[in-house]
Amino acid sequence: MTEGRHRFLHARSRVVSCVALIALTTCTARGGVRRTEPRRAVHYALADHLERAEVRHGERLVVDLGTPGGAKYTRGGWRTGFVPGSVDGTSAVTARGGTAALVLPVEFEGPGRVAIRLRVGGGGWVSFWLDGEKIRDAGVPEGQWHTVKVDLPGDLGGRGEHLLSMTYPDRLDVDGFRVGPRDATRPPSGPRKGEAPDPGWDETPPRRIDEGEAAPIVFMAPGWSLGWSFEVPEDGRFLARLRGDGRGWVKVVVEEDGRPATEVTRLLTSRKGRDVDVDLSHLEGRVVRLHLVAGGDAAARVATPRIVARHDAEERSLPPPPRNVLLFLVDTVRADALSPYAPGTRVRTPGLDAFASRSAVFSASHSQANLTKPSVATLLTSMLPWQHRAYVHSAVLSDSVVLLPEHLGPHGFHTEAIVTNGYISDQFGFRQGWDTFSHSTQTGHNRAELVADDVLAWLDERESAFEPFFLYVHTVDPHSPYDPPGDQLRLYDDRPYCGTATFDANPFLLADVREGEVQLGERDVEHLRALYDGEITYHDIHFARIVEGLRHGGSPVTPCSCSWRTTARSSSITAAWVTATPSGRSSCTCPSSSTGPASRTGAW
Repeated sequence: MTEGRHRFLHARSRVVSCVALIALTTCTARGGVRRTEPRRAVHYALADHLERAEVRHGERLVVDLGTPGGAKYTRGGWRTGFVPGSVDGTSAVTARGGTAALVLPVEFEGPGRVAIRLRVGGGGWVSFWLDGEKIRDAGVPEGQWHTVKVDLPGDLGGRGEHLLSMTYPDRLDVDGFRVGPRDATRPPSGPRKGEAPDPGWDETPPRRIDEGEAAPIVFMAPGWSLGWSFEVPEDGRFLARLRGDGRGWVKVVVEEDGRPATEVTRLLTSRKGRDVDVDLSHLEGRVVRLHLVAGGDAAARVATPRIVARHDAEERSLPPPPRNVLLFLVDTVRADALSPYAPGTRVRTPGLDAFASRSAVFSASHSQANLTKPSVATLLTSMLPWQHRAYVHSAVLSDSVVLLPEHLGPHGFHTEAIVTNGYISDQFGFRQGWDTFSHSTQTGHNRAELVADDVLAWLDERESAFEPFFLYVHTVDPHSPYDPPGDQLRLYDDRPYCGTATFDANPFLLADVREGEVQLGERDVEHLRALYDGEITYHDIHFARIVEGLRHGGSPVTPCSCSWRTTARSSSITAAWVTATPSGRSSCTCPSSSTGPASRTGAW
């Protein structure tokens, strides 16, 4: 798969989860008696998703930044300075401009250490900063890969994420890093006496070695572990076949958030092979991390590791194919202003509240950026910002990138876009793939009321009520300048106001406040918040009109809805709500927005 034609990795992982494998017989633990097993479907093929596994060597987390799994530590290239590349045949990330940063996960107490394999163009000094405080300077030889060990202070406050920044003279290439407790012991690992060492820096991490084999095989040297996170399906089990020369072992450890990890089994490797069958049904519906930990004196080969569910359970969980899909995206909505995320908020959104009450609401789903263009480009392509490259104001989305409408169109969907944000336009490459693309720069309809009118008119006038559609609606209420109707403003501020917190004379008020050119008093802040909250309530009225139109207007079926928040809790949060309308049902399940397998299986 080329980077330019990346086609929805998350959707593909869901397709994989629906492939059925049939296990007719297995051996019981006692006496080797064979028994008939129910048919089971693969829920998560672990060997097919090594990039999603957390890799550890002993107590240290090992990150290869040149793989898809390393992208979360560079935020997909968003404001960290890194872009992916190949350096002398090594997949790595590269930065220019003098400053770059990595997201550093800390899952231990006390002092830590991070070892970073890097190279500096022209050589020179690299300075390391942790959360804004310098912790080390290191000299790096010119043109050579070099491992720099940086000690982390013991007062980091426990588990969490920290920002490790680096300043450097010219170009910085980083292959990967390892982080863990400073006093972590080095696990026994490596080749046995007389064997040649495998390539790689330090030791060889787990990898697939199944070329020419009938089943996928994961090679694991002693001291290494792999951990996958997923939601345990109904009647879930972990199945695999374990091989080796009898001097190694593999243990299976299951971990839930906030609970101690539990070792559920430990098996010796065998030349003939040994089946692994771990019952996870008591954890049904919970999100867990399953670790495979290799130990002993010899490597293990784990064949076809997978999470399975009863075949009929997988079939029962699948909804019918969606008839219609509505992607509804709103600019600059704070999560703490919406009751699905902040039950105590004063902001009134009865339309959204009703929508969320019959929806799957995802509370921990984050966008790739806090600007519109890169965030929407990721949403419509399933690509990280450093892949679609549309992460600056002037960037144009390449026509080699496949957008969601280009994927759905060949599958029989009519694709329609009604957009009001200036960055999501044909000027920046977002027109591709749509049967119809309507933008406010042509229509002049940039308020929620007018957008709702356009959506309802399109639903009523479309030529075939039986042709499935994908409709993308993007509104900019409540983006500044804030100008809610009087009725909505008086809900939050019914007193006369004559201060400076108004956009009538200064549409760039917020920018001037940030720059310190305008000073706001307590009454000004109160009025400014009322303007913003009024915009959200005004917008909600017309969002509810669209949902009602789907129920009784252009759509012949009752909408089934799922919703999620697409950015972190910041001052400018973009909300996205998706409505899928399957034929003949009033409820459905929706795909997860997490990085692992779908927590609720859905058809797109």
